[in-house]
Amino acid sequence: MSHFAQNKIKPTKEQFHMLNTFSKLCKEYSSYHSLKKNDILIVNNHLMLHSRGSINALYKDDQLHARIVEVAFVKSDIL
Repeated sequence: MSHFAQNKIKPTKEQFHMLNTFSKLCKEYSSYHSLKKNDILIVNNHLMLHSRGSINALYKDDQLHARIVEVAFVKSDIL
């Protein structure tokens, strides 16, 4: 659940635009990895999620400036 839905608040016009832009970028850069039984997908979670500078996303001059992070989740019932 998003911060806005959880707290029953409406995002500002700028926040709404940034969230929509971010969502579109996520869909554009996402990738699907089809795993079969006994396949292994190794993800360096520390490097992928924790190795970053002080700013992850900056919305400036009607443009979103952000680093690209690809995240993969493995469902426990696959293992």
